[in-house]
Amino acid sequence: TEEKLSARKGLPPLLVPIGSRRPEPLHYIGVSYGITAELYRFWKRAGFLCTYVRQVASDITGEHTAICLKPLDAVAGSNTDWLPKLHADFRRRFASLIGFSSLATLPPSLPL
Repeated sequence: TEEKLSARKGLPPLLVPIGSRRPEPLHYIGVSYGITAELYRFWKRAGFLCTYVRQVASDITGEHTAICLKPLDAVAGSNTDWLPKLHADFRRRFASLIGFSSLATLPPSLPL
């Protein structure tokens, strides 16, 4: 049998005005920056946990990109205990890489 395709009618729009829907709940907030000792201390004091540092420095800035996350107030039904586990895993991996890659140019205490 041959299938015939036709446009469906009565479908909801894909895009709606932002004011017509409730905001989605946020579970965490993140920041990405070229890691320096000063910026790392700033974000750490603000409660952010480092989860990633790029092993290769940026060609433009010469800095290694870092990603830090901070859990927000728990939303009903959400679980935020994944972030400390991710941070602990990052610290373990970072400590093992610090002497064998371009990360050796960073102070070892930075994301630990």
